[in-house]
Amino acid sequence: MIRGTWTYIRKNCIFIKKIIIIHNNFIKIICFLFLAKYIFVSIMLLKNYYTVQCVLKTNIAIKIVTFFSARKILINHYSHHKLKNRLYHKISYILNYISL
Repeated sequence: MIRGTWTYIRKNCIFIKKIIIIHNNFIKIICFLFLAKYIFVSIMLLKNYYTVQCVLKTNIAIKIVTFFSARKILINHYSHHKLKNRLYHKISYILNYISL
Protein backbone atom coordinates (compact mmCIF):
# COMPACT_ATOMS: atom_id res chain seq x y z
CA MET A 1 0.00 0.00 0.00
CA ILE A 2 2.81 2.42 0.89
CA ARG A 3 4.72 1.61 -2.30
CA GLY A 4 1.61 2.30 -4.39
CA THR A 5 1.04 5.59 -2.59
CA TRP A 6 4.62 6.79 -3.26
CA THR A 7 4.38 6.05 -7.00
CA TYR A 8 1.04 7.86 -7.08
CA ILE A 9 2.61 10.88 -5.36
CA ARG A 10 5.63 10.83 -7.70
CA LYS A 11 3.43 10.85 -10.81
CA ASN A 12 1.38 13.75 -9.45
CA CYS A 13 4.52 15.71 -8.53
CA ILE A 14 5.85 15.39 -12.09
CA PHE A 15 2.46 16.56 -13.40
CA ILE A 16 2.41 19.45 -10.90
CA LYS A 17 5.96 20.57 -11.85
CA LYS A 18 4.81 20.90 -15.47
CA ILE A 19 1.83 23.02 -14.43
CA ILE A 20 3.85 25.32 -12.12
CA ILE A 21 5.68 26.70 -15.20
CA ILE A 22 2.49 28.70 -15.93
CA HIS A 23 2.70 31.72 -13.59
CA ASN A 24 -0.88 31.88 -12.41
CA ASN A 25 -1.74 32.23 -8.72
CA PHE A 26 -4.90 30.12 -8.97
CA ILE A 27 -3.01 27.22 -10.54
CA LYS A 28 -0.23 27.54 -7.93
CA ILE A 29 -2.81 27.29 -5.10
CA ILE A 30 -4.34 24.16 -6.68
CA CYS A 31 -0.88 22.58 -7.06
CA PHE A 32 -0.09 23.40 -3.44
CA LEU A 33 -3.37 21.80 -2.37
CA PHE A 34 -2.59 18.58 -4.26
CA LEU A 35 0.90 18.44 -2.75
CA ALA A 36 -0.43 19.10 0.77
CA LYS A 37 -3.04 16.39 0.30
CA TYR A 38 -0.65 13.67 -0.88
CA ILE A 39 2.15 14.62 1.53
CA PHE A 40 -0.24 14.45 4.49
CA VAL A 41 -1.62 11.04 3.46
CA SER A 42 1.88 9.61 2.90
CA ILE A 43 3.11 10.89 6.28
CA MET A 44 0.05 9.40 7.97
CA LEU A 45 0.67 6.07 6.21
CA LEU A 46 4.30 5.99 7.27
CA LYS A 47 3.68 7.12 10.87
CA ASN A 48 0.97 4.72 11.91
CA TYR A 49 0.32 2.27 9.07
CA TYR A 50 -2.14 -0.05 10.81
CA THR A 51 -4.40 2.66 12.24
CA VAL A 52 -4.54 4.60 8.98
CA GLN A 53 -5.06 1.42 6.96
CA CYS A 54 -8.33 0.94 8.83
CA VAL A 55 -9.33 4.58 8.32
CA LEU A 56 -8.36 4.79 4.63
CA LYS A 57 -10.39 1.75 3.53
CA THR A 58 -13.19 3.94 2.17
CA ASN A 59 -12.82 6.87 -0.23
CA ILE A 60 -15.01 9.01 2.01
CA ALA A 61 -12.54 8.65 4.89
CA ILE A 62 -9.63 9.67 2.62
CA LYS A 63 -11.54 12.73 1.42
CA ILE A 64 -12.47 13.82 4.95
CA VAL A 65 -8.90 13.37 6.28
CA THR A 66 -7.22 15.14 3.35
CA PHE A 67 -9.82 17.91 3.18
CA PHE A 68 -9.42 18.98 6.80
CA SER A 69 -5.65 18.49 6.90
CA ALA A 70 -4.99 20.45 3.70
CA ARG A 71 -7.29 23.24 4.85
CA LYS A 72 -5.55 23.37 8.25
CA ILE A 73 -2.08 23.48 6.62
CA LEU A 74 -3.13 26.26 4.26
CA ILE A 75 -4.92 28.35 6.90
CA ASN A 76 -1.83 28.15 9.13
CA HIS A 77 0.38 29.07 6.17
CA TYR A 78 -1.68 32.09 5.12
CA SER A 79 -2.77 33.25 8.60
CA HIS A 80 -0.28 36.15 8.58
CA HIS A 81 -1.99 37.69 5.53
CA LYS A 82 -4.38 40.61 5.93
CA LEU A 83 -6.81 39.00 3.50
CA LYS A 84 -7.29 35.98 5.77
CA ASN A 85 -11.07 35.79 5.42
CA ARG A 86 -11.07 36.11 1.63
CA LEU A 87 -8.29 33.52 1.33
CA TYR A 88 -10.12 31.17 3.69
CA HIS A 89 -13.24 31.27 1.51
CA LYS A 90 -11.24 30.76 -1.69
CA ILE A 91 -9.28 27.86 -0.19
CA SER A 92 -12.36 26.16 1.25
CA TYR A 93 -14.12 26.53 -2.14
CA ILE A 94 -11.17 24.95 -3.99
CA LEU A 95 -10.90 22.16 -1.42
CA ASN A 96 -14.61 21.43 -1.69
CA TYR A 97 -14.18 21.17 -5.48
CA ILE A 98 -11.14 18.88 -5.20
CA SER A 99 -12.63 16.62 -2.54
CA LEU A 100 -15.72 15.79 -4.66
